[in-house]
Amino acid sequence: MREWVAAILLTMALAALLYSLKPMYAALALLIPPFYLVYSETARQRRVARIERELPRALLELATLPTHSYRDVVRYISNGYGPLSEEFKRIGRLIDSGIPPEKAMRSVAERSGSVLLNNAVSIVITGIKSGSDWAELIRGAAEDIEAIIDMEREKNSALALQKYVTILSAGVFVPAVLGITMRMVRRLAGEGPLEGGLLLEAVMRAIPVHIIALAAMAAVFVALLEGRPKRAIVYAAILIPLAAGTYLLSGGILV
Repeated sequence: MREWVAAILLTMALAALLYSLKPMYAALALLIPPFYLVYSETARQRRVARIERELPRALLELATLPTHSYRDVVRYISNGYGPLSEEFKRIGRLIDSGIPPEKAMRSVAERSGSVLLNNAVSIVITGIKSGSDWAELIRGAAEDIEAIIDMEREKNSALALQKYVTILSAGVFVPAVLGITMRMVRRLAGEGPLEGGLLLEAVMRAIPVHIIALAAMAAVFVALLEGRPKRAIVYAAILIPLAAGTYLLSGGILV
């Protein structure tokens, strides 16, 4: 969240600076948060995908090792599994700082953004607590996770497409079309009277409100689609300025 606050504040400062040079440049500065969104989201998804790809192998190997405690699990997985090992090194540091092992494992798994890692951690905790057949439990978890990864890959591709289509539609395409329409109507109005002048003027004044409302609803929709409602604030802080800037730019107001 901190990096998003910094990116938004930087964008606002840059937009204010560029506005003094030329209003159109200020609108272009509003493209910074969407580009940062795409970059950070892509990087996050790649890291989560790498973590989840390593999970089955790590669990299968863990099932063959003598495991008696949380520290054993952390020690075995802290090396040789790329970003998954980095997460378990964080768990090890939290345990060394005095945090209970179970709480440390759940905390890091949740912050990683990987649902499958969360599930694996829950299974490991259950296995250690119950004292059941450790090898069989972990081996079964590895096989289940491998099957889930295959199904989730197709699902995530469809969701990503839907998410970015929504963002582009609410932030760029719809405001651009409405802005261009408004510019054309004003040109026609400048050339002669149009029928229903008062009604037309009221509709034109309502367009910016419609654009802002659409951007806000798209922000909530995308956040719910990801399963992270709190991110609606971040998406709204990106989409509303982007949509407004696109509308003003395409409508010829900032040119």
